[in-house]
Amino acid sequence: MAAFLAKDRVQKQQDFLRGLMPRELFGRFRFLCRDGTVCNGAFLCFSESPDEVIDGCSTKCFVWKGTSPDEGLTDDYESRRGLLGQFEDALDFLKKALRLERRIGETGRSEEFEIPLDVLQEALANALVHRDYESRHESVEVNVFDDRVEVSSPGLLPPPLQISHISEIEDSHPRNPQIARIFYLSGYVERAGSGIRRMGTTLRRKGLPPPAFNETAGRFLRVVLKRPNRSSSAGQIAQAVAVPSLIVGREEELREIKSRLGVLGNKSETARIQILT
Repeated sequence: MAAFLAKDRVQKQQDFLRGLMPRELFGRFRFLCRDGTVCNGAFLCFSESPDEVIDGCSTKCFVWKGTSPDEGLTDDYESRRGLLGQFEDALDFLKKALRLERRIGETGRSEEFEIPLDVLQEALANALVHRDYESRHESVEVNVFDDRVEVSSPGLLPPPLQISHISEIEDSHPRNPQIARIFYLSGYVERAGSGIRRMGTTLRRKGLPPPAFNETAGRFLRVVLKRPNRSSSAGQIAQAVAVPSLIVGREEELREIKSRLGVLGNKSETARIQILT
């Protein structure tokens, strides 16, 4: 609770007044009911173990050996903390399960996950914010396969949203407005309702297909994020790392080669100009 109230976005709100006790601030943010008890949305976000009160209020994470659960499980984890904690735990799980690509370019060395981090954050936040807590008692699930990541949440899209037009959504339609506001104030989502479009744009820049959304027979909403091809990704990394390793210990030889190439390069340029004229 203290960490939440210390966030910049929280302290920029009109509801925030310095010098008040946390409970008084929660009242100003309307996280408390009229009788002084914590409202359901705030309870789910900040409670240490909300699944003790609401069955299925947890996030289960799995890593599978191949492209199907039939091929066996290699790792699993269940987070039963409040929703903000579940978001953080699931994101940490994905960071450990996915490949970190190291590249060396003109600006130096850089590292990035094979699926961009902000795309993973959006998928997890959407699952936790918009799931059905009232009539469903299953957990949010994160499944990592060799070729994809799937994030599934209990419940279908809230009306008036339709799965066939999900990529065209411009306005926010949260099923759980208080949870959505807490995630927004925590900096985990944006309020504009453009998260799905941003996911697609980020994935395209990475050379990956946009997220695929579908509603399962079990009435789960599932988003599928494709992983890069393992061989091509490994080849790119190996090529980027191998070139500098050839240089170590051969600096003098390379300086001589560079000098000779400079002379040859000037002669070649002169010859090319003569031919063109």
